[in-house]
Amino acid sequence: MKYLHFTKAFAFLAVVSALFTACDKKDKIDPIGDRGQTIVKVIAGGTPGMKALAIDFVNTPTRIVTADIRRDVPNNAELMKPMTVTVKDDSAMVTAAGYDHLDPSWYTLVTGNGVTKVGGQGGTYTVTFAPGEFAKPIEIIIPDATVLDPSLNYGLGFKILSSDLGKVTTNDALVVTIGAKNKYDGVYLLKGHHNRVPNNFPYEEEVHMVTTGASSVRMYWPAAGAFGHPIGVAAGTSWYGAAISPEFTFNPSTDLLSEVHNAGGPTPIVMAVPPAAPVSYYDEATKSMYLYVYSFTGARKDFSKRGWNNNLTYIGQRYSPGYFKKKSCF
Repeated sequence: MKYLHFTKAFAFLAVVSALFTACDKKDKIDPIGDRGQTIVKVIAGGTPGMKALAIDFVNTPTRIVTADIRRDVPNNAELMKPMTVTVKDDSAMVTAAGYDHLDPSWYTLVTGNGVTKVGGQGGTYTVTFAPGEFAKPIEIIIPDATVLDPSLNYGLGFKILSSDLGKVTTNDALVVTIGAKNKYDGVYLLKGHHNRVPNNFPYEEEVHMVTTGASSVRMYWPAAGAFGHPIGVAAGTSWYGAAISPEFTFNPSTDLLSEVHNAGGPTPIVMAVPPAAPVSYYDEATKSMYLYVYSFTGARKDFSKRGWNNNLTYIGQRYSPGYFKKKSCF
């Protein structure tokens, strides 16, 4: 097979870039003062701002706060006035950011809390602040998150159009992304080696375990820019290409690995079992994975010749800004 090589420097730059991208500007809520005018904004807003949310990949209802509309008032008298804010469901902003709009049939708006909506996708919300209220969330319920493609992030756009009492700031627009995940999903540090000379040099790489089912994840390697599995050649890293792409399925009751298969091509990838290798499992207490699998072609059906010995340590959520933000990442 042809080996495609990636240097450690490339992987390091990718991680640094993701970390810089992932730095969210923190919005501060101004205390009541004497500034003379009520200011209306959406938390984390900008032109537009970005906010990433992750929900469990389950078929039971999930309630989430999408946008948080705030008013900063100059004094207590202004706080005690009712106020109405009009917010647009800005689907064009979602498209411009490179996301699929969350299908309106997949969620419902939580009403009865001063928030109503006219029109479907592209419609407008009316957000009513009662006297004394300075924050008003726009909440939705997703009855069944398994309708989402877990390899994608979906978007909702919010744009403040007007307020009957306050000034709208430049922090008036927000794109919220929503992605589905199971408990195995995340960004991990992968350490291990491959049992095949000369590709048995230890590797240490950041990988993403991407939800593909209720208890299944597929390995994505950012340094390669594709789904796949690293191998080690001397001091550099390489891989067999996207045609070797393991997908792991766990038993959700025991967290033992129950199945692995090659989602990238016809070459089989199977789970190694004792005594050839230790038991493969996920440790929920430490969010670590221990995975022992191997591929085979022809007569070489042996973990000792084509096995991967993998230890994955959890780094963080995959749905932070900068991780798989747009559908074009796949």
